[in-house]
Amino acid sequence: MVWQQIPQFLVSGVTNGSIYALIAFGFCLIQNATGLVNFAQGDFVMLGAMVMISLTQVVHLPVAVALPLAVAVVALVGVL
Repeated sequence: MVWQQIPQFLVSGVTNGSIYALIAFGFCLIQNATGLVNFAQGDFVMLGAMVMISLTQVVHLPVAVALPLAVAVVALVGVL
């Protein structure tokens, strides 16, 4: 292992851990509010990720434009 990569690994680990923590917080919040476990939240997370990847890789939109669009698409699907 190259010692110069350790800060990059730490930042990447904290970033990924924060994403997992937000998803887990959402599961806990929904379960405590309703008393039910709602696994549809995981579907919405995956839908948002797939829309974001599609917009940035296929349509070639910048991340700053694709992120609000991905949130809007997932919110629209959630309302339906």
